[in-house]
Amino acid sequence: ALRLIARGQRRAGLSDLRDVATGEVPCTVPLTRLEAQLLVARVHAEDGDRYLAVTALREALTHVDALGALRPVVEVGGEPVVEVLREQRGGWGRHEDLVGEVLDRACGPVGPSVPLTDRESDVLRELPTMRTVEEIAESLVVSVNTVKTHLRSVYRKLGIASRRDAI
Repeated sequence: ALRLIARGQRRAGLSDLRDVATGEVPCTVPLTRLEAQLLVARVHAEDGDRYLAVTALREALTHVDALGALRPVVEVGGEPVVEVLREQRGGWGRHEDLVGEVLDRACGPVGPSVPLTDRESDVLRELPTMRTVEEIAESLVVSVNTVKTHLRSVYRKLGIASRRDAI
């Protein structure tokens, strides 16, 4: 179905997705059906058909609630589905709290509440290079302790605890 949609054969792809989404094609893994429902909603949202997107999302939200699976809504549905959820806020009935959780997850903090200084940004840009703190200090022409201080400040401002999280 995804291959058909990617090739521009959206109608054929949607037909295949609907078969899975409605349960006509049995799924061994319950998330497969949910993902198909979210993809149907996404395609309709991308095509500008809000009515069909909302209809598909209502069915998907029932499964999201039953499975406790918020992540697929954001990862599979993507921005088109999140946008429909946002636009229809207040109209999801018993799923309103669930939609709120999804939107919180999708629209979480975008950046630090306190902006990074120029030097903190310089240190942050060096982290993916996997250079040691000593090598970073040398390249920025500062002391090792200065780099460590900037790293602590970056981690605090970003609300993270490690270099890996920063990267």
